[in-house]
Amino acid sequence: MTASLSGFFARGLPVEERMVNETDFSEFLDVYIQEANEQIEKLDDGLLRLEKEPSDTDILNAIFRAAHTLKGSSATMGFTHIKDLTHDAENLLDALRSAPPEARSAAVDSLLATTAILRAFVDGLQEGDASGTGLEEEVAEVRARLAEAMPSRSAAGESSPKQARKAAEGPGTRFEIRFRQDCQMPAVRAFMATQTLESAGNVLWTDPAGEALDSLQVSDVLTVGVDLPEEANAEALAARVADIPEIESCKVLKASDAHKTAGEPAQSRSAAQRKAAVDSQEGMQTVRVAVDLLDRLVNLVGELVVDRTGLALIEGNLAGKFESDESVQSLRAINSHLGRIVTDIHDEIMRMRMLPVGQVFRRYPRMVRDLCQKLGKKADLILEGEETGLDRSILEDIVDPLTHLLRNALDHGIETPQERLEKGKPETGRVVLSARHEEGHVVIEIEDDGKGINPAKVRDAAVARGVISAEAASKLDERDSLMLLFASGVSTAEKVTEISGRGVGMDVVKNNIEKLHGQIEVSSTPGKGSRFTVRLPLTLAIVPALIVRSSGRLFAIPLASVVSTTIEQSSRIHTIEGVPCVVVRNETLPLISAASVFEGRDRFIPEQEEFTVVIVQSRGKNAAFAVDEMVGKMEIVVKSLGSYLGEIPGFSGAAILGDGHIALIVDVASMLDMLRRRRAMAA
Repeated sequence: MTASLSGFFARGLPVEERMVNETDFSEFLDVYIQEANEQIEKLDDGLLRLEKEPSDTDILNAIFRAAHTLKGSSATMGFTHIKDLTHDAENLLDALRSAPPEARSAAVDSLLATTAILRAFVDGLQEGDASGTGLEEEVAEVRARLAEAMPSRSAAGESSPKQARKAAEGPGTRFEIRFRQDCQMPAVRAFMATQTLESAGNVLWTDPAGEALDSLQVSDVLTVGVDLPEEANAEALAARVADIPEIESCKVLKASDAHKTAGEPAQSRSAAQRKAAVDSQEGMQTVRVAVDLLDRLVNLVGELVVDRTGLALIEGNLAGKFESDESVQSLRAINSHLGRIVTDIHDEIMRMRMLPVGQVFRRYPRMVRDLCQKLGKKADLILEGEETGLDRSILEDIVDPLTHLLRNALDHGIETPQERLEKGKPETGRVVLSARHEEGHVVIEIEDDGKGINPAKVRDAAVARGVISAEAASKLDERDSLMLLFASGVSTAEKVTEISGRGVGMDVVKNNIEKLHGQIEVSSTPGKGSRFTVRLPLTLAIVPALIVRSSGRLFAIPLASVVSTTIEQSSRIHTIEGVPCVVVRNETLPLISAASVFEGRDRFIPEQEEFTVVIVQSRGKNAAFAVDEMVGKMEIVVKSLGSYLGEIPGFSGAAILGDGHIALIVDVASMLDMLRRRRAMAA
């Protein structure tokens, strides 16, 4: 589903024709933005690793390649200011290759400032601003910082033509590239060639290098050293490079060829190379698909689901009247097959919409590093389960809640190095951001080994803010006490900082997660740390649900929240501290009914001796939902309640059933929270 800008060029798109005017070239803007974000992410990640492991030259080389890639694609797109900035960064990185570890560590701050400018520019591009307006002063300041960070000649080592020649005869498989006499932009073709080589291995060096590479002439010969894996086919790779427009030839140099002069006539590709090029390009093909197209496909599949359910109802009615009719039997078989096809289409589209959570997770190490510097703390962020897939619409909306939770963990949870040493802890704190699949959901956890949260302090803060009465607070267990953190204005911070501490934000975090039909809970051990657990549905589009009728209304309960169904006796209903409960399989459960939700009446009086209950679960706790009738299980299409109805507490949306009726979709977690808050306020 993705493609790189360099990948487009390497397949031979006529760049010059598209550079005639900006409008023609704008078709590549989305590709540029995607690739730029990827390279900036690599820069951030690599720089953070280099700061911890300054002696690792492989990390430095990876950072250099990312900067080089971004410089080349920016130059091709005509973004000169970004090309110049990344060129300065590239020069510094090149100098750091021969610099001592301490010089590399000292340069990290300046290079990270560069990535911040790059990210701001790309963000502006996404909003339609390609001018970089407002960034001029920052760019000038960062370029000055890059110049100051340049290691001295004594630290980096002297440079000479002799040393350059020695590098050109250095390690790796050597490729010699020559340009056609009518080549209009040798530097661009050189970039495309190195990108193609880099797709198969690590580019170790180029000759010429640095600024000389940017001013290549048609008569120049480009030599590139590449570290290729053992299984790589160097001849096939050379053939791919030679396929790039305006490149005359690319040949693999043997050891004896390395000393040949640049004046030798260029050699044309052999037939074997051409065949290898074709063979190397065989394999999986990808194509970019717009997200709004996937959204429309999901909506269309939703309509198919509704119609399929309607057909099932018609089939059931006909079967009751004409059971033995062959046409009814055929309809049943066709409807069954249609159901499987619709399910398969839905599953495939959902797979296309899935993105690894790592795309969000990887933006946080930089944030944690910068925040720790600001707070005078030390902490390592450990990422786990980055490959876990989540619907992109949910992924985009989970960024802000996770950002707030991480900032809180660093500001309130992790202690200063001195405090940690006094408590017998390592001076560097530990924050783990993890994701995993669990029973049709994605569970994201943020866990720290900091000071933890005192439930008693949370209760006191909630009482002081008037969120709950002192009497009601005294009856709360540890879990419910900690959940008060998500009430507006509640904070246990000893002092207010510019980062947090005002009690503003945690309620927004909870609301945003619940808008995604998710749940959040917190657990903590004072002195040892805290854990925030976010539970999200894999997708918001189509979910399996149990349809029930209660007090004349239709409800859809997501099957992920359903534990079981049972028939109970009215004699098993009891009232405990004003809360109606029912005993199910020797377990006393709070009893919910439509009347308790819509009319605020806690008392439930069944019309008959026996009544049906659906056992639902939220955050590890069960409750009983009293219903009049079980309609059946079906897949439902989740629809927003819309601006006319707005948000209804306890419900996440509505679904149109196959017979045209509308069912409210129960959000079990928020419904239980709503009833709990209502009872607490009444206590």
